Amino acid sequence: MKRSERSGFILNRKFSQFLLPTIFSNIAISLNEFVDGILVSQLLGAEAMALVNVASPVMFLFAFIYMFLGVGGSIVYSEFSGKQDTKQARIAYSVTILTSLFISAFIVIFGLVFLGPLSKALCTEASALGEFTDYLRFLLISGILIIPIQIIIINMAALGCPRIGTIINIIANVVNLFMDYVYIHFLNMGLKGAALATFTGYLAGAIYLLIMVLMGRIKLPLALQKVKEFKRVPSIMVRGSASATNQIGYCIKIAFCNWYAARLAGMMGVTIFSLCMQVVSIASILISGTIDAMIPIAASLYGQRDHNGLQLLMKRVLKVQFAMNILILALFEAFPNIMIKIYNVSPDYSAAAILGLRIFSVMFVFRGFTLVFMSYFQVISRKLYSVAISLFDGVVGIITFCLVFGGIVGLNGIWIAFPVNSLVLLCGILLVNRMIVARSNGRYTGNLLIEAEPDDVFIYDITIRMNEPSAFDSVQEVQTFCQEHGMNEKRAVLISLSVEEMISYIMDNSPLRKDDHADILLRIHGNEALIYFRSIGQPFEPTSVPEGTFS
Repeated sequence: MKRSERSGFILNRKFSQFLLPTIFSNIAISLNEFVDGILVSQLLGAEAMALVNVASPVMFLFAFIYMFLGVGGSIVYSEFSGKQDTKQARIAYSVTILTSLFISAFIVIFGLVFLGPLSKALCTEASALGEFTDYLRFLLISGILIIPIQIIIINMAALGCPRIGTIINIIANVVNLFMDYVYIHFLNMGLKGAALATFTGYLAGAIYLLIMVLMGRIKLPLALQKVKEFKRVPSIMVRGSASATNQIGYCIKIAFCNWYAARLAGMMGVTIFSLCMQVVSIASILISGTIDAMIPIAASLYGQRDHNGLQLLMKRVLKVQFAMNILILALFEAFPNIMIKIYNVSPDYSAAAILGLRIFSVMFVFRGFTLVFMSYFQVISRKLYSVAISLFDGVVGIITFCLVFGGIVGLNGIWIAFPVNSLVLLCGILLVNRMIVARSNGRYTGNLLIEAEPDDVFIYDITIRMNEPSAFDSVQEVQTFCQEHGMNEKRAVLISLSVEEMISYIMDNSPLRKDDHADILLRIHGNEALIYFRSIGQPFEPTSVPEGTFS
């Protein structure tokens, strides 16, 4: 049996608090990549920028590792936090960060030992090998900071501090751009100055993080762990495997489409495809920010088995991402010339580029849903399903449809392939979800595959308005609900008193704005009860208060 009068007010507000910082964090990264490229090319020339791109597999390796560990660690930490298992949450966080330090140190040492062969493998232009080797050396050294700092940033939302993560990202990227100019223009360090600027930027971000820790603004649940605890590293990485696979798929997709566009239309095809990828970068700022804000909240709710809250959150997430993607679609359908002018596309390519952008942009209507589902299934431990979505999105589906439509209509077939791929994938996800529900014999419901509660578990789940006289009505309701479902009167009274104390605490310690709410989730199983209180304010644990201090 379930008694539910739950609203999504608190979850929506918490999601909104996380959303802007994660979006700004993505903006900082994207702007840095864009402006950094302009700075290097302006200060050192297009050839130097080409050498930076030659080293991109190293940066991809860094991103692959911090997505694997960062997203996986964030999910596991949030899930244990939702279960109120702070010990396991602390272990998961510590193992994630310590492993990132070990891996980044190994990469740096290995890379420096084999720097010569690695440089020759990446840079085939003998005349530029010396300059490239110097750049690669400093870039590899930067990995000792990039990997762990990015993992810490990814986990900031799970710790409830998304703004600090955003500030770290902004500091790292702004300092990087500033030091690019200092090292290259004033100190004449050449291309290696660009890599040293990256290291300096992340060092500045690390210093800011240390200051925040020393000032007590944030407490990292980090501690040395026994060797046996590192056995959980593979399971942590598996939880982030879909996000990491998405990185691989993105690289494969770009490489294939560049090759195929060049084959079908030469430089015009490559130019238009690069414009389309710039549009993807703009859209990714919003959709990635939405997903980054969703993951820690969803994982915490999943750990609590707060199925109603999970549905309310995902309903909000899907609406937000859809609105954002419709806005992006409308922008590039109405004003495709923006990209043409920004990137100074040749007039000979303009008509084909405008048509290509308009066809390509239709993808965003569908792809946002597929990315949200992929990330959501990571959270609820459907690892193979989320990886399968990632592989279809980045490799299997897009390559197949490009070949099919490209063979039929030529270059425009590539642009058609992207929305078709996303639409087919979304329909496939919805179909598979229905099949899973149908075969589960009532265990799962809906497109979110929410797991049903056992028949002997009873749920009391409501949202109360803290500024209304009826706020304390739930106290008597809780006692009655407990007794109606087999709990003895003494225990039912104790539970209702705990609820009363929590309500009193929230009223005493919140600003009491007109919109103050609190969620009460009570789960009864036999003679045991588990109560979750959720409000926007300082945490409070009644059992930690000394006896005699209750009101």
